[in-house]
Amino acid sequence: MDRLGGCRPLKAVAIAPGKVILYGEHFVVYNVPAIVMAIDRVVKVSVSIREDGSLRICSDLGFACEYKNGAAKPLMGGKKSVSFLEPVRIAAKTVLDHFDERKGLNIDVYSTIPSSVGLGSSGAISVATVAAVSKVLGHEIDKEQIWRLSLQAERYVHVTPSGVDPLISVYGGLLVWRIQDGSKPKRINRDIDLVVGNTGIQRSTGKFVSIVSRKKTKKIEGISQLMGVMNWISNLALKAFKEMDLVILGVLMNMNHELLKVIGVSHESLDRLVEAVRKAGALGSKLTGGGGGGCMISLTTLSKRAAVCKAIEENGGQPMVVRKNNAGVRAWLVKS
Repeated sequence: MDRLGGCRPLKAVAIAPGKVILYGEHFVVYNVPAIVMAIDRVVKVSVSIREDGSLRICSDLGFACEYKNGAAKPLMGGKKSVSFLEPVRIAAKTVLDHFDERKGLNIDVYSTIPSSVGLGSSGAISVATVAAVSKVLGHEIDKEQIWRLSLQAERYVHVTPSGVDPLISVYGGLLVWRIQDGSKPKRINRDIDLVVGNTGIQRSTGKFVSIVSRKKTKKIEGISQLMGVMNWISNLALKAFKEMDLVILGVLMNMNHELLKVIGVSHESLDRLVEAVRKAGALGSKLTGGGGGGCMISLTTLSKRAAVCKAIEENGGQPMVVRKNNAGVRAWLVKS
C-alpha cells in the first residue's frame, strides 16, 4: 500500500530537459551571471519498486548494473557501466537517504541528449532521477528540493559544479542566474532558436572547471579581470534580450568565445566550427558547456540556417537545431 492508502503504482516517470549556456560558463562558478536555456532534447527516467531491496539501473546507451549489499555488478557494458551509471546511483541513494527509505528500485534511463558534450545530460539525468524516485516513493517535493537533492550527483560529475545545469533542467525556459541567487533564477521571456554543432569529442567538464580554478588561484593571465569582462558581457546580453537585438547578442557570443579561449577551455575542433559558421553568415557563435570538445552554438537568422548547418557538417561536426523548452522537470505516476 502507498501513503495514500491505495495500491502501489506500477512506476513513476520523469522527464527533464538538457541545456545550452549562451553566456557565462566557467565564470558562473565565481558568481558571474550565466544565461542558460533549456532545450527540446530530454532525458526520461522510469522508476519502479523492487521487493528484494537491490538497485538495478539500465541506460539505453548500453549500460546496466545491479547494486546489492554495497557491491556493483555490471549487467551490460562491462566495467565502464559502473562509472557511467554512478551519477544515477548517487541521485537515487540521495533521495532514499533523504526520506529514510530502504526500498529497492528498478531505474531505466532514456535520453535524446548526447552524452558528455556540454548539453547538460548529466544534470538532466540527476534531476529526472530525483523527481521519479521521489514520486514512486510517494513523496511530493518542490522544484527547489529537486535541485538541491540533484546536486550530490552533479558533484560526482563536475567536481565543483555551479548548479546551473540541474537548475535549468528543473525550471526550464531561458534564465539568468548567479550562484548567490540560490534556487531563484530570473526568467527571460524571450524565444530564440540556435544551431548546435557537436564535435563528437566527449570530455569531462569537471576537468576543465578545475583548470580554470587553478588559474584563478594562481592569478594566471589576469583571470580576475576576465571575470569582470564576462560580467559586463552577461549584463549587456540581458539588455539585448529585452530589446531582442540579435546582432548584439551575436557579437557578445563571439566575445564570450574569445574569453573561453584565453582561459584555455576551447579546442581546435570547436574553434574550427565557430570560425566556419561565422563565415557562413552566423550572427555569433561560441562553445557551450565545459569545452575541450563537445558542442558549440550558433545564433543565426532563418535565412542563414541551412548554410550554417552545412558549414558545421563540412567541418566535421553534427548540426542540430534546438529550441527553448519551457516545461522543466515533470514527473507522474503510471498505474497498473
